[in-house]
Amino acid sequence: MQKDKAGPADFIYIGLSAAGALLVLLLFWQDLNRTLTRFSEKPLAAVSWKYRAVQRRFPNRVLWDRLRQESPVYAGDFIRTAERSEATVHFEDKLHLINIHESTLIQIVSAGQVQQGIRSAPELRLYEGSAELWQGDERRILQAEQVSLLSAGRIVLLKPRTQAKYLNIGREALTVPFSWESGEKETTLDIAKDRQFTQMIHRQNGGTAAGKLAAGTEQLVPLDSGVYYWRLYPTDQGEMPVKAGAVSGRLQIVQVNAPVLIRPLDGERFRFRTDRPGIRFQWKTTEEASVYLVELFSANSALLRSLQIQSPGGEVCSTVMSGLPPGSYSWRVRPLYGRDFEGTPPQSLSAFFTIEASGELSVPQPLKKQEAIYLGGDETRRYFSWKPEDDAAYYTFLFSIREDLKDPLIAERVRDNYYALDIRQAQLAPGEYYWGVYQTGSNSDNSMVSPAQPVVILAGAPPVQTRPLVTPGTPAPVVRTAPLAAPKLRAPLNEQIFTEEGLIQQNRTITFVWDSVEGASAYELILYHVQPASTVMTFRTTITNGTSYKLTDLTVLDRGLFRWQLNALDGERRGQAAAGNFAIDVGHYEAAEGQESGVLFGND
Repeated sequence: MQKDKAGPADFIYIGLSAAGALLVLLLFWQDLNRTLTRFSEKPLAAVSWKYRAVQRRFPNRVLWDRLRQESPVYAGDFIRTAERSEATVHFEDKLHLINIHESTLIQIVSAGQVQQGIRSAPELRLYEGSAELWQGDERRILQAEQVSLLSAGRIVLLKPRTQAKYLNIGREALTVPFSWESGEKETTLDIAKDRQFTQMIHRQNGGTAAGKLAAGTEQLVPLDSGVYYWRLYPTDQGEMPVKAGAVSGRLQIVQVNAPVLIRPLDGERFRFRTDRPGIRFQWKTTEEASVYLVELFSANSALLRSLQIQSPGGEVCSTVMSGLPPGSYSWRVRPLYGRDFEGTPPQSLSAFFTIEASGELSVPQPLKKQEAIYLGGDETRRYFSWKPEDDAAYYTFLFSIREDLKDPLIAERVRDNYYALDIRQAQLAPGEYYWGVYQTGSNSDNSMVSPAQPVVILAGAPPVQTRPLVTPGTPAPVVRTAPLAAPKLRAPLNEQIFTEEGLIQQNRTITFVWDSVEGASAYELILYHVQPASTVMTFRTTITNGTSYKLTDLTVLDRGLFRWQLNALDGERRGQAAAGNFAIDVGHYEAAEGQESGVLFGND
């Protein structure tokens, strides 16, 4: 089969495609180098480099540009060279030249002033390193922190930065240094709370802090938290308008507090038998910080782990560390701020905790004393609960008429740390009974049985309190406003356990429900975290509409036992409190969360 030969049209198509590709490449190259040019200003000079590379930064930018040969230089540009690198700045008058040595940072302020047809030396500032300034055949050596020449009306700011932010960790006003170099004999510094400088807080005015300063001096100004605007200008120019050559800027003082540690508590102990626990570290956040550094130390103050945590927002931040071996530890939190902040961030106090490995299964501890059970009352179920154990595969609940818990009437295995006794189905006779519990580990070994706890079962209904009968001829009793009754709690059930699966089914919310109280206009709900050494209030709110409340922010809770208390309110009257207990067991969920909460450094 004969192949078709390429015709003139094909060559034209190929040529147009190649030309289009070259045009696109040319436009890309021009756009790539456009960042090196400022179309609104005329360049003062051009810079070329001898070895390696040179970088330049415009005064109103943050990023440094890597220059090509003969790149333009504008008024106020910063130029820096790296180690073993040199550069040369050629001015348009062909008279002045600057050789910039290695590891040098220099600012080209201006090309100099023209007087009677003669241009003076360039105005520049040398921050680091050294350079040579050539004026014809005359050479001048410049060292760091030296200004070659500043003409009248010209001011070079040394500090602060034009958009500075300062961290103030003290209670007093923060002292901010202002320093500059100027060709003027006197310079005025104004500081105000607004851009128009109508709310002046620092200026020479009849005995207040001096604003007129000699060139080259430093002014220390105490400032409270807030945003301020400042300006520097030659005094002989007058207040307004500020003419060319002046400098101005904005600064912010941020009052920050150290993070407050929540858990582990100082002196807290964690016990395990086979599986090392995942330890949740929790703290209160601080102002303007979005990243925190969690540091874990050994007993001899050696850094073991360092974890950077991105705060999700809110007042509390947390992470989980798993696999820690038995021992004594301390931890602290440091907020991390961006480079635009100046000052040392405050770190939290250190908290100490221990992790202990126990050789035997611990004995479960009952949570509360049981009240009497009335066979003729409305109660149908009675809950018996105990403190959860990390090493328990399951628990065995014992209910016996004997105090030594032998020959139990009930001996049932349960996975959760509570047992629900069905009063009707158990068909128990009135009398005194005892209950206890023991745990079984993953190796099928058992713990000791908990101390026997008494519970009394009575026939009939619970007693009802009656009001005194008033008969004729007897003085009527003084009637006082009766206190509001205690609400009857409906949900969560007393001693209820919330697992990860249960919280997922409830869309990660917990709903509190109770019966209304006659005369109540509002209800007060308080949550307490029951800890080994203390009970800490974690949440409090007032409900004015309805007899239920849905808690959607579960960050106020953590794994463990909680008590919720409800009071009926009517103006200044506070009713009797009703309280119930519930527990949250999301240990596996916490450990999984901790693996994704940051980048871990250090030893395991």
